Amino acid sequence: MDSHVKTSAVEDHERPKHEYVSPLLTNPPVPPTAHDANRLCEALAAALKPPLAEQEPDPRTRFHEQFQKEADEYDRDFHKKFHDDLNTTLIFVS
Repeated sequence: MDSHVKTSAVEDHERPKHEYVSPLLTNPPVPPTAHDANRLCEALAAALKPPLAEQEPDPRTRFHEQFQKEADEYDRDFHKKFHDDLNTTLIFVS
């Protein structure tokens, strides 16, 4: 009997048609250079940078924050006055 004869259809699917060989196994690793070390330090510094909320705010945003604070206060006062005036008007109308 021939040794290459398939005994079942499943047996053919069990064998991988192509095995992947990692380049790391065929090529020895290259030692890191000073440039690689600098790039790694830059990447770590960027990764360890505090989130934007913890960083000092940009001086240009102070105007916007102050404006927003004043606008919110004005809106609250206007809404309260409008609401009180509307209540008074509705009481007199009814």
